[in-house]
Amino acid sequence: MTTNNYFRGDAVKKVWLNRYPADVPAEINPDRYQSLVELFEHATTRYADQPAFINMGEVMTYRKLEERSRAFAAYLQEGLGLQKGDRVALMMPNLLQYPVALFGILRAGMIVVNVNPYIPRANWSISSTTAARRRSSLSPTLPIPWKKWWRKLRSSM
Repeated sequence: MTTNNYFRGDAVKKVWLNRYPADVPAEINPDRYQSLVELFEHATTRYADQPAFINMGEVMTYRKLEERSRAFAAYLQEGLGLQKGDRVALMMPNLLQYPVALFGILRAGMIVVNVNPYIPRANWSISSTTAARRRSSLSPTLPIPWKKWWRKLRSSM
């Protein structure tokens, strides 16, 4: 009987490492940060004016990502009344709004439940299968209700 070693560490050719910038290490210390939020906050401070994401020609810097995710976290807490530990179902395409929502949910101490929109039953059975208290679905064509919390947050900075 032969064993497929394709997924074993040494057998996989890590061709993507050739694309890394010179200052990006191939290995990281997974114990350096206590949480994704801590890693996120470190990155937004260190790389504030550098691009965090580029999508469809739009660039979002780490600073903008930090500001927008903070505003979204405030909206979840103050606008929707969600609390730390609540599950928030997130069903979104790969657009710039996704990392804002993702990190906003995490910053608020909530749990992200990513939902695949291509699973037909996900649209109507999401609450029973995930225990999510709220759904978050953003679209560039919909009004963004959390803008008022963003303005409130900006004025307090």
